[in-house]
Amino acid sequence: MELPKIQTSNLFDQVYGTMKQMIIRRSFRTNEKISIPVLAKNLGISITPIREALNRLEAEGLVKTVPKVGTFVVGIDKSYVEQVIEFRLMIDFWVLEQYRTFSGERFDEIAAKLDQLTQFAVEEVDPAVTPIEQYGNFDMIFHTEFINTCGNIQILETYQNLMNFRILTVSDPTPKQYNLSMTQHREIVKQLLQQDWQGTRNAIRQHLNYSRQNLTDWIESNGGEV
Repeated sequence: MELPKIQTSNLFDQVYGTMKQMIIRRSFRTNEKISIPVLAKNLGISITPIREALNRLEAEGLVKTVPKVGTFVVGIDKSYVEQVIEFRLMIDFWVLEQYRTFSGERFDEIAAKLDQLTQFAVEEVDPAVTPIEQYGNFDMIFHTEFINTCGNIQILETYQNLMNFRILTVSDPTPKQYNLSMTQHREIVKQLLQQDWQGTRNAIRQHLNYSRQNLTDWIESNGGEV
């Protein structure tokens, strides 16, 4: 496997970022054992930053270490998707409760920003020509902005980690899928702007159930694990 040589500045973060992208893009196969010495040789670095990166990736659920055996790329199955979606729902609903405590001015500012983001994604983007990376960016930007308004960096990082796996399971969304997903974002914001809290909860649940279905369909079409 040909790999780019890593520069020494910010070495630990660079190694982590490179390995994370390799795992997310499935340069490593599902359940493949990761050889630390081989990676170190190919990247032109010592094993220490690789071990540190693997520790971080294991905390995010992307790899799993078996004592005295090695570290393996985690496969994603339907059970994992179910757990992730339920966890995301818990966070989203908690965040929504925080919105209810915001002052009028702060609420209006946040809601207006979400409104602008989702309107652009629906009206200004042609999903037929938008690269998959950009599609993923719009989805991540919306959910990140929704969560980040509460100012809890630990919850935000946890939520982003929960979303890492989606590119493993939906590698080529259709224009129909893009349009429906972005329209669901708009519905969440519409209910939020009206301060219809139950309506917002229902819209969030509908959106994540749609994601759940897309993910499980994709997994089933690939033999039950990706």
